[in-house]
Amino acid sequence: MRPRLPDVPFIRRTLVLARAEVLHVVRDRATLVQIIMLPLVQLLVLSNATTFAIRQTPIWVVDQDRSSVSRGLVSRLGASGYFRVEGASATPEPANDAMLRGRATLVLTIPSDFARELVRRGVDAVHLDVNAEKGSAAGVVQSYAAQIIAS
Repeated sequence: MRPRLPDVPFIRRTLVLARAEVLHVVRDRATLVQIIMLPLVQLLVLSNATTFAIRQTPIWVVDQDRSSVSRGLVSRLGASGYFRVEGASATPEPANDAMLRGRATLVLTIPSDFARELVRRGVDAVHLDVNAEKGSAAGVVQSYAAQIIAS
């Protein structure tokens, strides 16, 4: 079965209506300015708001290992430019408080045997807690942190 082409009167009516609207917009200077300027202003103003680049995200570190390896990991996160270390503690209570008060977006927990397991097995796990109030930003923060930690 062949596709049915639109009726010629329908196309003619649509073209006449489109021509009338274009003439109306061209004759009215205020409408013409709005049609051209508003999208340009929105593009200039809102282009910075739509970026997913995360910079200086506040993090809290729970360092239960307190080794040079764990301090190196923390300094690598801080030096990346994506994260700013807000505070550090040996217990999770201050980190939980910072997360609840909005002073930290990410909590990095380094276990007590981190350096030993890293030397012994070549890998070890750390724990990341991300504040997911801003969903897309939380995903980007987690991705950045995971990439830095994995490297």
